[in-house]
Amino acid sequence: MNIYSNILQLDLDKRKEYYQDAVKLNTGRNCLEYVLLAKSIKKIYLPYYICDTILEPLLRNKIDYEYYSINSAFYPIEIKPVKRDEAFLYVNYFGINDKVVKYLSDHVSNLIIDNTQAFFSNPLPNIDTFYSPRKFFGVPDGGYLYTDRKLNCQFSQDISYKRMVHLIKLLDSDVKIQKNFHSDESGLSNLPIMIMSSLTQSLLSAIDYKRAEAKRKRNFSIFNELLSSKNEIHLSLKKQIPASYYPFLSTVEGLRQKLRENKIFTPTFWPNVLKRIRQGCFERTMVKNLVLLPVDQQKDIQIPELICDIILKLS
Repeated sequence: MNIYSNILQLDLDKRKEYYQDAVKLNTGRNCLEYVLLAKSIKKIYLPYYICDTILEPLLRNKIDYEYYSINSAFYPIEIKPVKRDEAFLYVNYFGINDKVVKYLSDHVSNLIIDNTQAFFSNPLPNIDTFYSPRKFFGVPDGGYLYTDRKLNCQFSQDISYKRMVHLIKLLDSDVKIQKNFHSDESGLSNLPIMIMSSLTQSLLSAIDYKRAEAKRKRNFSIFNELLSSKNEIHLSLKKQIPASYYPFLSTVEGLRQKLRENKIFTPTFWPNVLKRIRQGCFERTMVKNLVLLPVDQQKDIQIPELICDIILKLS
């Protein structure tokens, strides 16, 4: 920047990034690609229940893949022997499966942990782990990676300001931002591996992480306290969880629609899973009946209680 310019920058708080010693790249999926290239992986085992965007680096580098199923406790049902040039990817679903991650770290070779839904779950030693901070915070892109293998490449730095439209509009007005959101999201498709942008790093350095973690823990705990008896997913949790969502599995008819009528949006993960999984599998049940309740730090303090009230009246 020209230090003599009379144009002022955004005045952001100067705190610290949560993962300061990670490899900082432009997307979570590119963190995965980095690991696959660094370790010369030829095949990877993926859970059926996963977003199709994870396939981008595999298709780009002609890496073979095979799906596996999980059970209702989120453990893989079958783990095949993983060869030296293969990898096994596990998603820490909703940030509530640290126990499964620990189990797999002791039993699976060449394990890669997808912590895109588990920002506050610290990486285990010697386990490749990546994060996508935009799933937890208002940033346009970015990925954090922990790995013991580094690529001998010089990457250019990404530029993010064009992917900020939906975030800026949310601050400036109540106008609908879905079109901008999808446009900004599509801008992340098939990006080459790049260093995290200066803009994203600045935004991530301005976040009050203790506050965000505390609010997510509080909101998750309220949902679990009020809804656990109605939830078909048994959450045996010994501590508060700063999760991405509270996963509420229910056959209550019209629940998503009723929440929408009350201006509460609940995303569906991931409809394309239905095309590749057979009838009767837990993954199909999740796509059709799992309601992901918001626990994020930007929700008003009364929102969890309001949502629980709606659900309990329908149950």
